[in-house]
Amino acid sequence: MRRAILIITVLCITQFAEAQQSENRTATKSLVLERQNEKIQLDHLKSLIKKMRSTTDRSARLHMMKEIMLFNSQHGARNNDEEMKSKQPLDSSSNKVVTSPLHRVSYEVPFASSNNTIELSVENNLKEPVKQIIIRPEKLPSWLHFMPAEINIQHLAGQHEKTVIFRFTVDRVAPIKKEQLITLLVSSSSGDSWTKEMVITVTPPDQFELFQNYPNPFNPSTTLSYQLSADGHVKLAIYNLLGQQVALSVDEEEHAGYHEITWDARNVSSGVYYMRLTVTDHSGRQFYNQSKKLMLAK
Repeated sequence: MRRAILIITVLCITQFAEAQQSENRTATKSLVLERQNEKIQLDHLKSLIKKMRSTTDRSARLHMMKEIMLFNSQHGARNNDEEMKSKQPLDSSSNKVVTSPLHRVSYEVPFASSNNTIELSVENNLKEPVKQIIIRPEKLPSWLHFMPAEINIQHLAGQHEKTVIFRFTVDRVAPIKKEQLITLLVSSSSGDSWTKEMVITVTPPDQFELFQNYPNPFNPSTTLSYQLSADGHVKLAIYNLLGQQVALSVDEEEHAGYHEITWDARNVSSGVYYMRLTVTDHSGRQFYNQSKKLMLAK
């Protein structure tokens, strides 16, 4: 029985953030133009895959697979630091992923953003239809939320393609400037399954910010939180109304991103206090200095 050959293509990843929508629209256009420029290479890859459909002989199909991999090796390196995995034809006959000569991009998404989208094209490269294609993300980190949880393509006719869209939200606790691999599991009613991978990187916050503590008023503890737009030395101290320091919650180097800490005030008396956040670079130059009022009510 001939097994399905699907081509899963990342059309684009669109990012949405209130302060960055104009910039992100430009980034999205660039991704679409990049895909158009690569279409010639993808068409050539498709022609190689069609050769695999011309025979049911397993050894011949494996030979065609090697021919595709040879094509990859000849066209794969466009940049020394880019891994060529953006668009992958998937052939279950050998339980391997055939990597096309198109590089895998590490897409940047904004810090603490929502309504981001991943647009995928699913193409059936056989003449026979494929039924019940299910696409779902696998082993996502706790700070990344996909909607819907899975997409079900009931019927995909031969030589046709369908575009599907996932939306996702990035929590503010996401690690900054670290590549996160996203794996999509693709399966069909015939029992065949494949994986499609892409990489996203969360960008730093736009600005430094000290948030209001919560709860406030509080007794006896409260949560102090802040965000850093760059790495730096962080000092978060608590002062009384006389300007005397009563607690030092943070005094260390920290990475860009969101941070929070709990202040236990059971050893100080009721009253009004101030928390002050100071961020400096390695030379002592001050990035940020901000204070907020806290009320301890015992």
